[in-house]
Amino acid sequence: MHTLQPERTSARATVADQQAIDWTCFKPFTSHFLGVSTFDASDTDQVRRYMDWDLFFRKWEFPLPFPDVLDDVHWGPPARALYTDARARLDELVGDNLRPEVVFGVWRASARGDQVLVETTGGTTVGLSFPRIQVSDSRSYCVADFIKPAMALRVGESDYLGGYALRLGTDVDRPAGQPATGQHDYRSLLTADLCELYRSALVDYLHYRLRRFIWAYCDDDDLSNEKVLTGTHQGIRVDVGGPECPGQTLQAQLLKQLGVDAWEDAGAFHLPGDRPSRVSSGFFLAHPQSRNLLSPFTGADRTPCLCP
Repeated sequence: MHTLQPERTSARATVADQQAIDWTCFKPFTSHFLGVSTFDASDTDQVRRYMDWDLFFRKWEFPLPFPDVLDDVHWGPPARALYTDARARLDELVGDNLRPEVVFGVWRASARGDQVLVETTGGTTVGLSFPRIQVSDSRSYCVADFIKPAMALRVGESDYLGGYALRLGTDVDRPAGQPATGQHDYRSLLTADLCELYRSALVDYLHYRLRRFIWAYCDDDDLSNEKVLTGTHQGIRVDVGGPECPGQTLQAQLLKQLGVDAWEDAGAFHLPGDRPSRVSSGFFLAHPQSRNLLSPFTGADRTPCLCP
């Protein structure tokens, strides 16, 4: 399928091993917000600042980075034509079709093995099970590795887990199985990629607001767009459907936690690489050593002292 996906890089040297984190020295970042809320997605100008056009052009098989590709003697003319079409189509989608709805939550959490135990707003505890992925003979990866284990928590202390769900409008999808040819095929492919691009940009914008003002665990106002898009900020976003977080079970649990479990009934499970779907979801983690499985960073340049 012709949809935007991050390029895969070797994970051998990028995974923070669970044993590498000194939990006795780490004090979790207390969230300024607990519970569930909606997120105002109406500021489209801000969202568009987070759009990764370099990824877009790579998906369309342009060999040069954006924006350099626009000025290239050979690749410039088709790149500029595509960029013009993409921005025009994006204006149409943002104005009429996308109508995104976003909810997010932050909950107290702790780890027990490969599970993250989340305290719901009702006071109960829900266990979210994440897969453990073997990276090499001696190293493995699990999202739960970056949440402080329950047995390491001090009295009165808690770690935290964030989550989000995003639903697009109903008019952006071409019905499955409907043939697409010629100009309609081009428009459909363009729409699919722009939906993915905008969806990711909107979640990146939410992630910034969460890091800076809602959970408020770091100040990264001085980061450039390029650094934000390449993930050099503290904390990670883990999307449901990716290798770190596969399967519909976690999506169903997360939607229930967010109070939008009815969204799942719309057929809306989103997998990266599929045609645009109406719902996507994922988690946010704040630990300074947290990494995505496919992150290109080793983390050595952004691992501060964890002692309070």
